[in-house]
Amino acid sequence: MESLSFSELETLVNEIKEKLNLEGRNNNYIASKIATQPGVVVSVSQLNRILRDIDEKEKDTFDKREDTINDLVSILGYENWAEYKKKQHEKILNNIKSAGVYYPIDVDISNKIGETITLGWESKYSKIKIIDGFECKVIESKGMHKQAGDSFFTLGFSLKENPPGLPDIMLDDFGEGYFDMLRNDKDSKFNPDDEYFYL
Repeated sequence: MESLSFSELETLVNEIKEKLNLEGRNNNYIASKIATQPGVVVSVSQLNRILRDIDEKEKDTFDKREDTINDLVSILGYENWAEYKKKQHEKILNNIKSAGVYYPIDVDISNKIGETITLGWESKYSKIKIIDGFECKVIESKGMHKQAGDSFFTLGFSLKENPPGLPDIMLDDFGEGYFDMLRNDKDSKFNPDDEYFYL
């Protein structure tokens, strides 16, 4: 399973709090209520650690076991993290349909070698050229993190909410571990919130 950013985990926990009417409650109470949900086998102490880590915001990524995350998303009616993330992505897309999307974000770049595509919206976009394999170069940019001339590697793209504005477009390896292989330091994983991963 791919690493989760703490912002993704915080969004998930906030949705659970809202569903279970737990906003404004202390972490012990929240953890005990979550632990008693049908199908959840995560311990109260483990849930307390997760809630504390979210509150302290000292870490960038969350590397807990996949079954822990799947337990949490099951409270919201999802089978696993992948299904939850897909639905979140669809929700973002539905919220911005009226914003004038240039190109679908879910694009397989492996069959677009040599092409130039524009991702984003009228007020926030990047025009990128697919060089080869997974190498891309920004040709033109407006309101984005990467500027004209910047090169990067990615398998594809995904959206990350950025309230109240349009979402950020992220480089995404879809959990395949591609970005981990690019790291020189084999002992550390990439931080999905690093500036590099923002288009």
